[in-house]
Amino acid sequence: EFFSTYDPQTFRKGVPKDEQQQRKQALREDPEIDAAWRAEARHLHELSAYSKPEAGHFTWFAEDPQLRKGDANVFRLFVERAFCLLRDGGRFGQVLPDSVYVSSPATGVRKHLLSEGRLERLYVFENRRALFPIHRSVKVVLLVAQRGAGPTERFRAKFFVGKDAAGRERAVGLEELPGVLAELDHKAPEMAVADIKALAPMTWSFPELQTALDAQIAAHCVATVPALNLDDRGWRLKFCRELDADKDAWRFKDEEFLHRRGARRKGLRWIDPEGFEWWPLVEGALFYHLEFPAEGREPTKWVSGLEVAAIEGRKNADGSSVMEHYRLAWRDIASSTNERSAIAAILPPKTAAKDTALTVWGGALKLESTIALCSAISSFCFDYLVRFGGKTHLKYGAINSIATPPLRSLLEGVEQAAEILAQSDEYAQLWEKVSGGRERPHLDRWAIAERRASLDALVASAYSLGLVQYAAVLSTFPNLDTVEPMLPGEPKSFVTRDLALLAYCRRAQRAPADIVEVLRDAGVELPNPRAELRRLDHRVERYRELGAMPYRPTPRGGRIPTDPEFITQIKELLTTDSQSAAEFAEALYEDESTARTVLEMLVRDGEAFAEGRGRGRRYYVVEEGE
Repeated sequence: EFFSTYDPQTFRKGVPKDEQQQRKQALREDPEIDAAWRAEARHLHELSAYSKPEAGHFTWFAEDPQLRKGDANVFRLFVERAFCLLRDGGRFGQVLPDSVYVSSPATGVRKHLLSEGRLERLYVFENRRALFPIHRSVKVVLLVAQRGAGPTERFRAKFFVGKDAAGRERAVGLEELPGVLAELDHKAPEMAVADIKALAPMTWSFPELQTALDAQIAAHCVATVPALNLDDRGWRLKFCRELDADKDAWRFKDEEFLHRRGARRKGLRWIDPEGFEWWPLVEGALFYHLEFPAEGREPTKWVSGLEVAAIEGRKNADGSSVMEHYRLAWRDIASSTNERSAIAAILPPKTAAKDTALTVWGGALKLESTIALCSAISSFCFDYLVRFGGKTHLKYGAINSIATPPLRSLLEGVEQAAEILAQSDEYAQLWEKVSGGRERPHLDRWAIAERRASLDALVASAYSLGLVQYAAVLSTFPNLDTVEPMLPGEPKSFVTRDLALLAYCRRAQRAPADIVEVLRDAGVELPNPRAELRRLDHRVERYRELGAMPYRPTPRGGRIPTDPEFITQIKELLTTDSQSAAEFAEALYEDESTARTVLEMLVRDGEAFAEGRGRGRRYYVVEEGE
């Protein structure tokens, strides 16, 4: 902002950083400009120092220094100051960004408000219908709190975000807002602070729960099973960041390079003229639930197996590389606006995972345990808990705290999961180890879907969820089956939901349920189906007749650059770390050209920055405080 006074064309949004840096140095050759910049920089430094914990002017910081990292969250200072200016019994209300209820750096704000005061209302509005003249993906928070009445036990909370079970946007428009706000003071569900502490013990982040039943289900899951990896009750996992996108980029070779070298393709790998193998580089979009490579996907980069297997920091005690074992991987991207958020698979030996595919240390878990855990993380119930956390990335710290059933409750599903995996020759050895000598099955898409539904039912049982609770969980995934055939008179296809519920009924040895009764008890508002399509088994059979395919992702390339939801997803993936259009496309399972069009539009609108040219062009944002 300082240098834009002297050269507004260069120091505007969208101009590459290196170009601005060169111009900055040229301007500072003028003694007057240099002196003014030094004075400005000194002032900014003093402001920064004034607001830091060591200065003692503000105290609402997270106790754990690790939780303070990231966005500066300047709004925290105003929340603390407003609260401290109140007398006992006084109230304040503020309009805030969504970071106040979900980000780690705002942990201190949440803990102080809930412990020392009484949080009364927290209403969140997604800006999809332009309540404010800002980007439509932004979430705006209306917060009201009272001093001296704490600690808070319950408060009214409502999240007008995402879509409902029928796929309709929950966002409200300006003309509706007065009526909505008037109703909220009477009808908004209450959120229990005890549930918040149970769901997010480190950060006290508020889950985006829509109903009282959601709160009950989430709290029930946390009370029933331990966190994945926070203490000895969990899985005791060791994680591994196998290859880094930047530091290891020199290792990544494309098909053209390997052809020039004279290498020969063999399955997913290449055989080098010198005799060693080139292993596929695995990125997040290269796999799907219990499926590698994902249908229609192929590796585009490879690494020298000889080189990566020799990395000392990636070796086990027996000398083997982590990349020479079957191991669990999950996608880093976990946006709640996607069809699914938690997506896990098992990577075969002689593959190398890039950092968009996070992994459990290869060789640290027994094979049966690896398969069982993959089934759990791939389940709707686990995904449900992830989505309410509001995270767009499922890093190690985020996944550690998700309540996850123990191994003993999942072993029953290992063979079914292995049958799904065994559709690829990459898992022939895995099948031999767990099948007891049975012949490897060949399954069609429906048979795979039925096994996945059965696994989901097993995991739901491991969380001790009832049928109505499970139906409520499944109803929070509105973007499923958007291109599948619909039953007559219904707002969208529900083939995956219905197959999952039918599998639950069969596991519980009960008659196929009436979907109208189940959804009514779950509080899910949908139009009633035709009388002959109320029973789950009748619904699933009709879907089969129509050619619907459950448990499959929306085909790649199905969206256009002006799709508001797609633009929002691109925005959510933008970070201070630059990424190529190909990486955005990979994360969203979309065409690279479509992702690039959206990114360039955001650059033109000043909502993103770019550097470089052609396919090497990379996109990023500058966070508050930089």
